[in-house]
Amino acid sequence: IVAFFIFLVLRAYERTKTKKEAPKVTEPKGPSQEELLAEIRDELKRQNTGRA
Repeated sequence: IVAFFIFLVLRAYERTKTKKEAPKVTEPKGPSQEELLAEIRDELKRQNTGRA
């Protein structure tokens, strides 16, 4: 019974410790979605005008 009580106390103590925060996920640097879509649009326009 004493060992079980000590186990519960230690488990509660471990839970109260501050856990290390997971590193925040940052968005990769680069062009935004709108910029990528604009590039695709411009490339498609260029390809279509070159064939005509």
